[in-house]
Amino acid sequence: MVSKGRDKNVPEAMDHLAYAYATGKGVALDYQEALRFYRRAADKGLAAAQFDIGTMYEMVAAFPRTTRGLSLVPKGSAARVGAAEYKLGWFCLDGRGTKKDRAEALRWYAKQANMESLRGC
Repeated sequence: MVSKGRDKNVPEAMDHLAYAYATGKGVALDYQEALRFYRRAADKGLAAAQFDIGTMYEMVAAFPRTTRGLSLVPKGSAARVGAAEYKLGWFCLDGRGTKKDRAEALRWYAKQANMESLRGC
């Protein structure tokens, strides 16, 4: 099913396939393939894929730790992806790709918490 969506350039299908490659679930673990499919989904406007690209750049040792990953996470946040706001808070608190800033981290955590409460969680 995912391969049919991939063949038709369905962003959600490409995102699922990227996740499979990033985690090695059902396919061989392959970060380069994961990144390729995340980029294809992100190019189609899928905010979750933009967030996942940013996360890969920050978390996967195979990719250089630069501010590039951090620059992609806010795109997911702008689309109201709650995990992106949480991740931005964590990056600010830990100084990943940016300077450590506890106040900025708390601001992102509060935005994410507010979004979760709006969803009824």
